[in-house]
Amino acid sequence: LGAAYQAGLIPISSTAIDQAIALNGVSIEANRKALAIGRTLVADENAVLKMIRVGRHTQRHQHISASLEEVIERRAEHLRVYQNEALANRYCELIDRVCVAESSLLAGSTALSEAVARNYHKVLAIKDEYEVARLFTDGAFERSLRQTFEDGGKVSLHLAPPLLSRIDPSTGRPKKRAFGPWVWPLLRVLAKGKVLRGTWFDPFSRLEERRRERRLIRDYEGDIGLILERLEPASHGPATALAGIPEEIRGYGPVKMAALDAAGRRRESLIAAMTSPPAQAAAAQ
Repeated sequence: LGAAYQAGLIPISSTAIDQAIALNGVSIEANRKALAIGRTLVADENAVLKMIRVGRHTQRHQHISASLEEVIERRAEHLRVYQNEALANRYCELIDRVCVAESSLLAGSTALSEAVARNYHKVLAIKDEYEVARLFTDGAFERSLRQTFEDGGKVSLHLAPPLLSRIDPSTGRPKKRAFGPWVWPLLRVLAKGKVLRGTWFDPFSRLEERRRERRLIRDYEGDIGLILERLEPASHGPATALAGIPEEIRGYGPVKMAALDAAGRRRESLIAAMTSPPAQAAAAQ
């Protein structure tokens, strides 16, 4: 995609592409990096080849673009916007406990802390109906449209509202419908409804997917509590793998439910490894 854009084959702005990546919500930073590499490949092929050679020697530092502190602060700020200050504080407090425990056990090691910083944010910041509405109405999407289309164009959003959509028998997923400009005021109201998220007044809270996502938060916090209780040099590897389980959970609807099931089985194996002899623990990683 990046190479095609740089070659002038895609008639939209780079801002529009970036906004689409953000709205998709899957591997955002990785997709942005891939886009940049593709553009550079057309502009300066030698620079990309050099970067690949260097990358072979720094593979274990796959997130070298940001320090641990930056990772934490960026995600804490997102949680403030996503929900409120209380959720950001909840996130930071647990991360602080993990950082202290890991640095006390293995000076200089941040693998566990980074895993928790990234994955705890992921389970807290569920991309639910309120978040989708916020992303569409926070101004960035509309600015992108104005920059891409001189007259703003005629916009239709293809959505699958959980309380209104039927299951497509050919795919097993909710069938999307086209919504015209009249939906924007409703999305703005829905975005403000984030204060209801997870409460008894949340109309989406009883959906199976939302219930399982809330259970994932409770399970993850419990798992980190177990890690902090059992953390020692021999269990550091399984602990880091356990903290990274949410990274395996992707998609929406039936795809996400299947991923949650698979992650649950992997989680059980790693929890068992936390109290197993070193050889068995190493085999579980």
